[in-house]
Amino acid sequence: MDAADLERLTEAKVELSKLLTMEDLADVPFLVLGNKIDAEGALSEEEFREAMGLWQTTGKAEVHLTERIRPIEVFMWYVYFSRLFTVDLC
Repeated sequence: MDAADLERLTEAKVELSKLLTMEDLADVPFLVLGNKIDAEGALSEEEFREAMGLWQTTGKAEVHLTERIRPIEVFMWYVYFSRLFTVDLC
């Protein structure tokens, strides 16, 4: 989810909520990715968690869960390219 697109956070939260309540996905772990954190105005991880309603997650370290607890965690990131690669196909 784009952590810098504040106008679409509500939409993203609604869609995530739909996924988390789908019976077919009840046993599927979720990784929620906050993207573009380097953009001006992007939310911090704490702000992103607040906006998405993800205050309690299972942790980023190895966690042993009991039955019926779905693993879910938030990671914040951005992509940085320091070089432009070209490929010569001839």
